[in-house]
Amino acid sequence: MVYGQEYTIIRDLLKHKNIKVTLPRIMIFQILKNSRKPITAYEIENILIKKNYRTNLATIYATLKILKNAGLLYYHKINSEQAQYSLASIHSPIQIMSAYGIIQTLDNEEIAQHIHQLCIKKQLTLKSYQITIRVD
Repeated sequence: MVYGQEYTIIRDLLKHKNIKVTLPRIMIFQILKNSRKPITAYEIENILIKKNYRTNLATIYATLKILKNAGLLYYHKINSEQAQYSLASIHSPIQIMSAYGIIQTLDNEEIAQHIHQLCIKKQLTLKSYQITIRVD
């Protein structure tokens, strides 16, 4: 379960995005927030089961779609593999991916600075970015 300050933060964020606050949405958001890598809907389901909270995949996919449409979520799909989900942020790590999944995640501050400078030069407001490098 989600308690205390973390619950309040997630609840307020969902409300700010005009998303109805429900326990499954809060729990799924928390799982994504605490994940160190993109995860699939099935991985989310397994984490919920380990927390003794059962919900069906339809609810998980519906929540993921709502979060994605609100701009809170990134979604990655490689070929016919299961989609992977991660929370959106202003500064996202660079992911190197093969057909078998993520090989490595890099966090390069120099690239982040270049992206920020480019947006300033072009008079653009940076909301978020993501770099995915696909390799064979």
